[in-house]
Amino acid sequence: MRTYHDLPNPPFTAPSNLTIGNFDGVHLGHQTLIRTLIADARAAGHHAGLLTFHPHPTAVLRPEVKHQYLTTIDQRLAIFEALGLDFAVVYPFTRATAATPARQFMAQLRAALNLACLVVGPDFALGRNREGNVEALREFGALDGYKVETIEPQILGDGEVRSGRIRGDLAQDVTLGGTNYGFTCGYSV
Repeated sequence: MRTYHDLPNPPFTAPSNLTIGNFDGVHLGHQTLIRTLIADARAAGHHAGLLTFHPHPTAVLRPEVKHQYLTTIDQRLAIFEALGLDFAVVYPFTRATAATPARQFMAQLRAALNLACLVVGPDFALGRNREGNVEALREFGALDGYKVETIEPQILGDGEVRSGRIRGDLAQDVTLGGTNYGFTCGYSV
């Protein structure tokens, strides 16, 4: 797996399918998303990749809030590689990143990664004030030449498998009652 610590230069010539997120913990929901992305990319003859942010947006936008990572960036990269991704972009998250309009950010990704397809969850959003929700991203994609696909959230027990839920359970020292979110120190693939 190739790893970039910003958008690649020169840009990709081959098309890519991409997902975007923090992927902290790389839990069952993340793994399902990544496996779906890879299968779709392989079927289309595209590269399969992921863009993750570092540091976590909460650490930048709300520094007064203590943020507990579930996995380190190096652990996440190892998991991404084990899952079979072709590339990962570790994008520096700054206040300027947070202020970037969604369409502008997506245009940068389209140009640098030869973006053909974005695969995300149904409540995904990015860009300034999270203005780039799935509906807006589909509109941008129709205009700019990429498609947007969504996968359904993974349900485990009484709710969705989400990093925030896992982090909350760990913070409360909740006995998970056998709940396996799909990671053990980040390495369950």
